[in-house]
Amino acid sequence: MDSLFALLGSGTLIIILFFILLPQVITTLVMSSKGYSGCLWFIISCFLSWIAVIIAICMPNKKKQEEQHQEMLAAISSQNRSETIVINNSGKNNTPDENKNFRIEAIKQLKATGNPFDEYDVELEVEKAKKAHEELLIQEAAEQKRIQQEEKARIEAEEEIKRKRNEKRFFVVVGIIMLTVLLMAFAAAFM
Repeated sequence: MDSLFALLGSGTLIIILFFILLPQVITTLVMSSKGYSGCLWFIISCFLSWIAVIIAICMPNKKKQEEQHQEMLAAISSQNRSETIVINNSGKNNTPDENKNFRIEAIKQLKATGNPFDEYDVELEVEKAKKAHEELLIQEAAEQKRIQQEEKARIEAEEEIKRKRNEKRFFVVVGIIMLTVLLMAFAAAFM
């Protein structure tokens, strides 16, 4: 070791160590901050050196993508919660105007039959109209929920496609770089 210091000089050895270790440190820090395995990328950068730094800079940020995905799912989820319709069979959730409209509609229907009717008949018709209205609201809420679930599934499928596409690009780039390094090593060995 002393002969190596004497041969290269302490300044040269520090510069060599700096340029050998610097790409590993940069790659490890960048990839760790982007949500990838820093240990794995440290090992990869031992073989690729500065090329690994370039790859690390070009790689997408997994943490940011995951945060965006979670925000999108939270937005869909909150939209589901805000549009949930609470049905109360007692009729207390209807406004006075709605109750009046139900009553007017019930009286019209009873008059259309041509049969005599009393207050009890009107109340029965009002209850039927309220039930029909509540069933319609339930159906609309179920349809809205189904649409939102389909949208959520579509978004998740798109995210999965993007992730797979990025993985393919990564492996193609790494493959090209590894092939280039091997070709350069063979060329250097035969010269």
